[in-house]
Amino acid sequence: MINNTNTKERLNALKNNTSNNNSAFGYISLEQNSDGYQNTAAGSQSLDKNETGINNTAVGYRTLKNSLGIKNTAIGSFSGRTIEDGNQNTCIGFQADVSDKTATNQIVIGNEATGHQDNGVVIGNTNINVIEPGKNNQVDLGSSNYKF
Repeated sequence: MINNTNTKERLNALKNNTSNNNSAFGYISLEQNSDGYQNTAAGSQSLDKNETGINNTAVGYRTLKNSLGIKNTAIGSFSGRTIEDGNQNTCIGFQADVSDKTATNQIVIGNEATGHQDNGVVIGNTNINVIEPGKNNQVDLGSSNYKF
């Protein structure tokens, strides 16, 4: 169903919406959205509690369910579930999540991986014990300007 420049599909998707440029696909996705715009929610209960947040993308069951922030991206069921007032976070993987409900600019990639701090990157969960390049002696993980 199209309403102005919104697109929605399933029961109560964009139920309280009064703004434009949102897409909601799934049961109660973006249900609480009122003034938020340019959001995409694909999956039941994704971005359910968003009211005024903008430029969020949630793909998967209950992704970014509690998010009220802006510019958050989550892909994978239950990913980004901790985010409430956090902004500019990226969570990719089943239950990939940030460290705190007000997290900012955390990038978290991996199955059940959890961020550590704002402006930080986590690749992999607690079972990962090595990160390897695709080819030996061909990858520089740093530079003379940046140290690990």
